[in-house]
Amino acid sequence: MYNFHSYGNFWPIPYSAVTHNIMTETNPVQKSLFDEILAEATKPEGFKAGRAIDLLSYTAPGDCADWIMAATGIPAMSPELGTTNKDTEVFRMKDKSLILDVMN
Repeated sequence: MYNFHSYGNFWPIPYSAVTHNIMTETNPVQKSLFDEILAEATKPEGFKAGRAIDLLSYTAPGDCADWIMAATGIPAMSPELGTTNKDTEVFRMKDKSLILDVMN
């Protein structure tokens, strides 16, 4: 399950509501799947993967990927879409050309 966001070239994985990484303990099969996807993926310049606390220095309680994974075991993530342009690393882009650039 994907829940796309727009903030930057980030691939946050569960669990973002807690500071301790519990995925290896709670979902080892899903963790292995994420590791395999990351190892084989072509990543854009500036791409970072990990939990929100590790990538952005904040916890993200209430993230749907956390709930889906905990409740159902379905691998879920909330990729953040962005470009190499640092101006796309904002919560709300006001420049329409940046929005179109992210969509391409």
